[in-house]
Amino acid sequence: MPETDDLATLNSLDDAAVASILEDRYSRRRIYTRVNSMLISINPYEELGLYSTAVLDEYCRVGNGGPPPPPHAFAVAAEAFSGLLSSQSQSVLVTGESGAGKTETCRRLLQYLAHAANRGGAADTRALHEALSQTSCV
Repeated sequence: MPETDDLATLNSLDDAAVASILEDRYSRRRIYTRVNSMLISINPYEELGLYSTAVLDEYCRVGNGGPPPPPHAFAVAAEAFSGLLSSQSQSVLVTGESGAGKTETCRRLLQYLAHAANRGGAADTRALHEALSQTSCV
């Protein structure tokens, strides 16, 4: 099976190919995989060190040249943040079964947005940081 971060690049997107790639990536502790603009996340039920300040900063630099970082919830949040700064309304849909990690994913999206807003320092990003700090995942 080919190594890919984005299942949309596969020639054949059948169930067996998708399952094989996701299983291989999961075994290598790569819990995030893209399907074009969507993100698949497989809950590892353990801390993998994917949410440190250094990782946050890596995704804050997206768009500043260089290769894109691997798939991550922070990448989704970075795209939404960029849209917010361009005065475009944004929505992120997080779905999954009970115990799949939806609440944790929402927390990580908000973590990124608050971090990115705080880095900006401008009055509009400080206001966004304050609003995000008051948000809870439902």
